[in-house]
Amino acid sequence: MTDLNDLTIPLSAIQFNDAGTATLEGHALDISGVGLALQRVSERFIALGLEQGELKMVSVTFDVTGESVGEAAFAFDVRIDRRTRTLVFASGIASQDDRSVIKATMVYRIA
Repeated sequence: MTDLNDLTIPLSAIQFNDAGTATLEGHALDISGVGLALQRVSERFIALGLEQGELKMVSVTFDVTGESVGEAAFAFDVRIDRRTRTLVFASGIASQDDRSVIKATMVYRIA
């Protein structure tokens, strides 16, 4: 049987910066954990720009572009590609040691 990692990453462990960037240090994550962290960072930044309503995930697509290595810091960069009255289209990238690890495209509904 395969051992599964706990995918819970507390938001308090992620250092959020300005303009859609964040970092995570001291956590060895498998590729699923990196994808989840990127999704959480995206949700946080998008939610900050909402005047009202709540985000609901419509879809997310991950493209694995590399492998995570040990506990080196992860950098997350998120941007809103397009926003309508009811939908937000966003993209993000997670990198480690200046190497891309995973890219994501996300769609959220504003409820």
